[in-house]
Amino acid sequence: MRILVSNDDGIHNPALHALVRALLPLGEVIVSAPDRNRSGVGAALTLHDPVRARLVSFPVGGVKAFAVEGTPGDAVIMGMRLHAGGRVDAVVTGINPGNNIGVDLLVSGTVGGALHAYLNGLPAMAVSTSVIEDASASLVADVVRETTAALPEQAKGRPMLVNLNFPDLRGKRVEGVMRTTVALRVVEDHVERQTPAGGENFWILRRAAIHAHPVPEPGTDIRAVRDGYISITGLTWSLGHMDAAGGAPHGPEPELDVLVSAATGAWMRAR
Repeated sequence: MRILVSNDDGIHNPALHALVRALLPLGEVIVSAPDRNRSGVGAALTLHDPVRARLVSFPVGGVKAFAVEGTPGDAVIMGMRLHAGGRVDAVVTGINPGNNIGVDLLVSGTVGGALHAYLNGLPAMAVSTSVIEDASASLVADVVRETTAALPEQAKGRPMLVNLNFPDLRGKRVEGVMRTTVALRVVEDHVERQTPAGGENFWILRRAAIHAHPVPEPGTDIRAVRDGYISITGLTWSLGHMDAAGGAPHGPEPELDVLVSAATGAWMRAR
């Protein structure tokens, strides 16, 4: 199995290294990630300027890694079309320190990178944890590895986009794995003003969706993570496209159920 890995926090982020270590038992892992933190850029691409990339040393042995001077989407596309040097069976982005849940996930570079793999016809998964300390947890590694292993077979040659989120694991019990939908939330953006000598600075601040109130409905990703469950969400296989009968041409139901079962098996073995 050949897996392309990327993220939005940059190639030097330890959570990316943890993801690579988790996936190495499955086969060959190629890394193509931004050279610095590019959180919050969503699925943006660099279309009007050249994109540079360089081969860099990586803290995980036997892994070829490229630092891309661009967005997560740039990194994934260059990884698929250039750096991998051949076929890619699946693309996994993350591990993002901080959950990507609720409609706010649309601005996530972690999800945005995975989206470009999906748009290019590959099975892809975005992975996020509540805090960075959880990224190296054995449970996270086991669940990510088992779910990734099931991706190509369940996609059956079709594109597939999955969002995987872990609850806060610090001394807390994980209740299980839940298949979820995206919670409909209105985010609360704020602007903080600073007035250092010589001018004004402004910072855009966004409150994390998991701390928002009121609590979203059961079955949504925010509610599942708040209640201590691992959340697996299928992100619009058809991107809203309907067939002549008014239904999605390739529904996610059976494929996603298998991924939930794979994740559940890993969770149960880790208990």
